[in-house]
Parts: sequence; C-alpha cells; structure tokens
Amino acid sequence: MILAKRLILIVVCTLVGLLNGYAVEVDNCVAGTLSLLVDDKDATELVVKGEIDARDLKFIASQLDALQTLDLSGAKIMPCKLTEPCFSDVCSYAENHLPDYCFIGKEYISVKLPAELSSIGEGAFAGCKQIKTIELPSTIISVGRYAFSGCDALDRVTLEANVKSVGDGAFMRCVGMKWVSLNRLSIDCEMGERVFADCVALDTVHLGASVKTIPAGTFSGCESLKALCYEHPSMLESVGEEAFVSTSIPNFEMSYFSNLTTIGDWAFMGTNSSRIALSEGVTTIGEGAFFASGNLARVKLPSTVTEIGRYAFACDTALTSMSALSTEVPLLGEDVWFGVDQSAVTLGVPIDCVELYRAADQWCEFNIVGEASGVDNIVASFDCKAYFAGETLVINANRDIEMVELYDIKGMRCVMVSPQSVSASIDMTGYQSNVYVVLIKFAGNITKTIKLIKQ
Repeated sequence: MILAKRLILIVVCTLVGLLNGYAVEVDNCVAGTLSLLVDDKDATELVVKGEIDARDLKFIASQLDALQTLDLSGAKIMPCKLTEPCFSDVCSYAENHLPDYCFIGKEYISVKLPAELSSIGEGAFAGCKQIKTIELPSTIISVGRYAFSGCDALDRVTLEANVKSVGDGAFMRCVGMKWVSLNRLSIDCEMGERVFADCVALDTVHLGASVKTIPAGTFSGCESLKALCYEHPSMLESVGEEAFVSTSIPNFEMSYFSNLTTIGDWAFMGTNSSRIALSEGVTTIGEGAFFASGNLARVKLPSTVTEIGRYAFACDTALTSMSALSTEVPLLGEDVWFGVDQSAVTLGVPIDCVELYRAADQWCEFNIVGEASGVDNIVASFDCKAYFAGETLVINANRDIEMVELYDIKGMRCVMVSPQSVSASIDMTGYQSNVYVVLIKFAGNITKTIKLIKQ
C-alpha cells in the first residue's frame, strides 16, 4: 500500500483517445515499475520520462503489441542485475545500454532513443520493417551487429563523432535507405563488415576523414549506389574484399587517394563503372577485383602496382584501353583478362618499357603502344554551368568533370565528389548556408570556380 501511494504521488499518466488507439505518457517513472503504470495494452503511442531498466523494456516489447510510436528521449536506462533474464539469456544489464534483440521484429514506425544512450545492442531493432525515423543521440558510442538490419522503411542514417564501433551488418538489408553520412565519424571508429550490404535503394554515401578502410562487403549489393562524396579522400588506405560488388557508380576515380595501397579480392566485381583510375601508391589489386564489370572501358594502373591477382579484369568485355605506368612489369595471377579480346585493347606503357611488356606473359596479348600518360586530351574550350534545383546542386559541362569541391561562405568544404562524367547532381539536404563556392576540376589542371546563391 505504501509503494502504491508513493507511485501515485510521483507518477503522472495521461491518456488521450485516438481514432486507432491511445497515447500514453508516463512521467517520473521508477525503474522496474512501468508495467504497473500502463494499463491499456492497446496504446499506439508511448512516451516515458524518468528511469527505466531491462524489465521495463521487456514490458514494452512483449506486452504493448499495438505500439507504433515510442519516445524514450526523456528516459534514462539504469543498470540492473536480475535472477531471471529479460533478453538473450542475460541477467545483468548495463547503464545506458539498449539490450541485444530487445525490440526485434516490432512494428514501430517512429522511435526516439534515450538522450544519454551510449550503446545499442546486437539486433536491437532487427526486422523492424515499419520504422521510418529513428534519432541516434550524439552520445552513442557503439552500434551492435545487425542492430538495424532489415529495417525496410528506414531511409537515411547519420553516424556522429562519438561513435567508436559499428558492428557487422548493422544496417544491412535496409532496402528503403537512400542516404548515408559518415562525415562525422571519429578517426578511431572501427567499422564491421557488410554494414550497409544489400541496401538496394542507397544512392549517396558521404565518407569522412575517419574512413581509412572500407571493410569487406560494406556496400555489396547496393545496386543503386551512384555517388560517393569524399570529405578527405587522402585518408583512405584500403578497400576490402567485395566492398562494392554490384554497385552502379559510373566511374571510380581513386587517383586522389594518396594513401590507398590495396584493392581487396572481388572488391568491384559486377559494377557498372565505365572507368577506373587508381592512385599512385596502390601496390596490390586483389583476385577478381574488377571481375565482370560490364561497362568498364578504360583502366589506368599507376606506376606503383606490383601485383595483380587472378581474374582481376576477367570478363570485362567492354574494355578498349588501358594504361600501365610501372617501369617494372607487374606480377600477374592466372587468367587476369580471361574472356577479354586483348588484341582489341590498346595498352599504353612507358615508352622505354614497350619491349618488356611485349615479352611478358599475358601482357603480350595487348596492342601495346608507348607513352602511357593516363591523361585525356585537353579540350581547348569548354562550357560549364552550375545551379540549384530545389535541394539538388546540378552541374553540367561539355567534357568529363574530374572533381567537384563545394565550400560554404565560411570557407568550410561541404562536399567533394568525383563524377567522371559531364554532369553531377549533389544532394544538399541538411546544409544551411545560402552562399556557396563551387570548384570544378577537369583533366589537364583546368579549373572553374562558380559562386552560387541558394534561394
């Protein structure tokens, strides 16, 4: 009776009738008591303020089956040790931690997480197919394996600076996700494998300075991926195996990644790229790295390449020209160009090395010419225009654009992209400045600067 009176004094519950259910608000919650305060199991919206623990989260997940909106932004998750497990056969739960698999498969549409939350457990929201929005607080340090996998309606995610680890497959198979920002990740953040794999609608990814490695399978199966926006491209050191399998990026311009050394096995298999340009510093191209890239017509290999794995360019039947800038013929695995009519492909090599390449196994099958520069002919005159169409920056030119850098009025770089085509479209959603300077770079050190005002 005393406990009941105490709860009556410190708890306020408000019920508001809705057409399809009820909104329930609980103030000043005491950890472990939420089940005593929510009588209506048909509630469609729940707002909880105060202290909660694993028992309360279990109640929400197991008893409130009609829930669509969950707001825990005013709640704090307290530690607790129980005699019986609530989730995953675990009896001990940490402070500010969302337990493993706590909301797996729920039908929530909107979720707001506790403001002080530090970690999201493995599979916490896996299979929550209806979630359209979820706010990740800036206090998040870790996102567990498969935490949001299979969240079909989730359309975008931003990972903040405090995040130190993102587990394997954390956002994989989020088939409605279109936009990912990794600009703010800390330099020491550890990314797992296949984090965004099979996000088939994903078309734009923003990479920040912290991304030194693109782990295995990160964007594998992201068939709509067309734009990689680089904040600090020189930081990237390696591309993991199967990292970009079956993506649609029209051109992989990697000549700006001065620290890039390794292209993993099958990294770009089955892409739709028409041009690949690797940076000076790349030494190893893995097995099947560019296998069956159906539109790949041009490849530039830097002077630093020493080894190319088997089947690296096999079945690239659109290939018409290559340049190999190394003065020492790179070592080759088996059947590097299997299925390619090498006699129809022009291979440019340093003029003093023509005979070396003509005498080397597999290389000798190309149409070899001297003076490989890897640089397109300079066009004497060109036209270039840039303008805003709603939240999209559109750039059109009459020749391939190598790089676009966008700066705000304070001189801070907002976006860096490498379209390698005559046009570029950049999503400006979330950028607040009204005045921008666009720096557009073309081959032959040609640049054009345009000042734009966003209405």
